[in-house]
Amino acid sequence: MKCGIGETEVREHVRKSYQKKSGEAVSKSIVTEHCREIFKKSKEWLSSLKDGAPLNWPLKREKFGKWTISERKILEERLSLLPDFVLDRNPSGIYRGFLSRNLENPAISNNETKAIIIYDPFFSEIELLQQKIISHEVGHFIFRELTTEQISEFRKLSGWSVERNQVYKLVPPIQVIAEDSRDSIDEDFANNLEFYSLDEEGLKKFNPKMLNFFKNNFPKAHKEIR
Repeated sequence: MKCGIGETEVREHVRKSYQKKSGEAVSKSIVTEHCREIFKKSKEWLSSLKDGAPLNWPLKREKFGKWTISERKILEERLSLLPDFVLDRNPSGIYRGFLSRNLENPAISNNETKAIIIYDPFFSEIELLQQKIISHEVGHFIFRELTTEQISEFRKLSGWSVERNQVYKLVPPIQVIAEDSRDSIDEDFANNLEFYSLDEEGLKKFNPKMLNFFKNNFPKAHKEIR
């Protein structure tokens, strides 16, 4: 289906039942393929797409290019299904890198500049994983916003312990939601947040108390896809 300027394609999908803010109940239904206007916050993200390398990017050997029309379209579709609390963190720029120094890395974010780099492997992933990747990178930004109390609560719920010898050291939990969660508490937070964004059931099965933590701190506004 070819959509017009300012529109994005909505593919046929099953819409789960939910309740509107007004209290009206919406039944489960099949949404047919159609075009609709791009959400305002998605438009703001799309305005952040930039060609070339970020200013003062430290990895000098990495190559950057221009966004193609098809790549922009893919990003439009993925952004349209992300929750508002993710889209509220509009990056300073979204750049099109070719390959990371870690060849399998689909994306990376810079907490200082709030830039996101999308690499080639991103476009080889299935739709849901692409959405999770974007949420994950924003998760790193959100971690920097947490209060001391929120970090402490997350640390306890996720199982990170404090080792106090000569230096203060965080020890990762035995059970983690993703293997690289053990790399840092920051990475663990981003991994948990990507599950909360798009796979609440998966997070609930792994750690129901963690799901409640995210619901309390980052409530979702239901995004109705017509």
